[in-house]
Amino acid sequence: MAMRSLRYASQIDWLDALPEARALLSMGVELHNTIELKKN
Repeated sequence: MAMRSLRYASQIDWLDALPEARALLSMGVELHNTIELKKN
């Protein structure tokens, strides 16, 4: 029982963190593109 609730809680945390992770990812992509443009 405890394991099931633990898994459920971690799933909620993951869903909660998803928008933040996507924002960080897009920031990283923008940074990468900027660096690539400066190289050329």
